[in-house]
Amino acid sequence: MKIRLQGQPVEILAMLLEHPGEVVTREEVQKKLWPADTFVDFDQGLNNAMKRLRAALDDNAETPRFIETLPRKGYRFIGQLNGSAQTSPPAL
Repeated sequence: MKIRLQGQPVEILAMLLEHPGEVVTREEVQKKLWPADTFVDFDQGLNNAMKRLRAALDDNAETPRFIETLPRKGYRFIGQLNGSAQTSPPAL
């Protein structure tokens, strides 16, 4: 699959792909993308970046194929990686 993506959405995707099947917390994303001295509405910025990422992947939060949302915790990549036999993610 080829997609066009840049900026924060691609950085979030890279974080998720580094840890497939594992939860990447909202705090981890915030630390990586918005340094402590950055004054921004983090929730709005993250939600917008996730919306753009999901649009590029033709994914959605209600019936995810690639990115699962764990409310108030973070996100988990649940898609199958190139030739990998992804197992079910552990229960939280």
